[in-house]
Amino acid sequence: MRELLRLVRLERARAALALAMTSVTVLAGMGLLGTGAYLLSKAALHPPTVLLLMVPIVGVRFFSLTRAASRYVDRLLAHDVALRLLARLRVRVYGAIARQLPPALLERSGAEWLRQMTADVDRLQNFYLDIVAPPLTLLLVVIVVAAFLDAAGGPRLVWPAVIGLSASGFLAPALGSHLRRRTRARLQTAETRLARDFTAASEGIADLLMNRRGGAARKRLLAESREAAEERRKLDEITSWTSALTLLATGVTALIELWQAAGSVRSGALPGVDAAALVLVTMAAFEAVGPLSRWHLLSDYLETGGRLLPEAPPSRGIEPPALQDFALHATSLSYRYGPEGPWILRRMSFSLAEGSHVVLVGPSGTGKSTLALILAGLLTGYEGSVRLGGVDVRRLDEERRSDLVTLLDQRPHLFDTTLEENVRLGRPGIGPREVRWALEASGLEELLRTLPDGMATQVGEGGSRLSGGERQRVALARILLSKARIVILDEPLTGLDSETARRVTHNLRSWSEGRTVLYITHRALPGWPCDALWRLDGGTLEIVDAAQRLQLAEFGASG
Repeated sequence: MRELLRLVRLERARAALALAMTSVTVLAGMGLLGTGAYLLSKAALHPPTVLLLMVPIVGVRFFSLTRAASRYVDRLLAHDVALRLLARLRVRVYGAIARQLPPALLERSGAEWLRQMTADVDRLQNFYLDIVAPPLTLLLVVIVVAAFLDAAGGPRLVWPAVIGLSASGFLAPALGSHLRRRTRARLQTAETRLARDFTAASEGIADLLMNRRGGAARKRLLAESREAAEERRKLDEITSWTSALTLLATGVTALIELWQAAGSVRSGALPGVDAAALVLVTMAAFEAVGPLSRWHLLSDYLETGGRLLPEAPPSRGIEPPALQDFALHATSLSYRYGPEGPWILRRMSFSLAEGSHVVLVGPSGTGKSTLALILAGLLTGYEGSVRLGGVDVRRLDEERRSDLVTLLDQRPHLFDTTLEENVRLGRPGIGPREVRWALEASGLEELLRTLPDGMATQVGEGGSRLSGGERQRVALARILLSKARIVILDEPLTGLDSETARRVTHNLRSWSEGRTVLYITHRALPGWPCDALWRLDGGTLEIVDAAQRLQLAEFGASG
């Protein structure tokens, strides 16, 4: 909420002007109905001259013109604010994506994440129109109505209007939001499952048809579609009931106002000609209640904002303190994906000394890759601290961090360009001789000899023209061109045969001398000097004492 309101404050001048015009529109509607009622009541008394009706006639014209003009300006300014906030939101979100890896990409496909992200950005564009402006407008209208009724009819007309406006404006949306919460959660689950299964069926349609499973997949998608439609119907029902409660509150308030006004007329405290005008002014004030029916979307906005705006962007242009050394220190490090998810890492504290070579082992799914991303500065939102040379890694900007730390990910991405350009990503501006050396050092000599265009060969989208092991070694070649002092290697020998793995290990050992290396593996690394062995399991880290350390050659695929 703080981040969303901060974006609104950046446009506070325009937002205040739009809010003022929204209030003027509602007040002009109240004035129009009030003067219209007064005009009809006055005319029913058959005044001796039409001049006595000139003031209410002029008032009707004034308020009608004012309402039309203010409504146009109101819509213009409010949507201008919304579009400006959308522009700021896009810059904020895309800037955050450029600075760090979104954690959601580790849990879902890129296409699914992109669809969710763009939908979230579009959904937040109406935050001002749906959440900020309506309650402020209602508050201003309640104040004006209370002051007007107190001056024109006395306190006995004030409390029904204030209670009716407050109940229909705030209590009805709160009740609707409470009723919608569980249904909305079921709808999101159903829609997510439908989108996932539809994507899977679309991508694997050939296999489904060949194995005569197309009909079953179609039935499952239809059932999931009906389930999502049913949950959406329930949400629409709740919205309808909330609107009905607002209409009921309007009618009840008008009846109470009429009853109170009749009592004032009988006692002589209120002229009879004013009674209808005051009642209709109160009814017209309920126009400010209508937009608050969208306040049930607040939980949606907060959930969406939590995904897109988890924290304020780091300050740019502020030089952090000079690094004391090139050691990594973690203190009480904990991490989980989402506020309700299980803890992947639990209060881990350790040090990776400068120049040391540490091997990290552990079963699959225990958080080894997550830990690597955190140490590389690509994942934030964790509890505890990670410091590089005494400086929090979150204070390092992207360029400085990449100069200090490099990571070989388990799932490296190759771009749809040449082999040479993919390797040069590790050190832009490097010459072809260095690129060839890196490719050969990563065990791709045979591949270079077989490719028709050598390093100028196009690798295809995502490296589709290469095997999984070849893609891993191209990414390793990027690492070999890096000048980073801290190197994190996540399964660098994936897809390699024993001979190639031994040759690549020898090259890595020579290249990594003087560097700090964290090697994450499920398999042995023959001949690699190990200063420490860490085991990660169940979210906790065990540092094996050197005297009790097993030989690396004894470690198999189970870790």
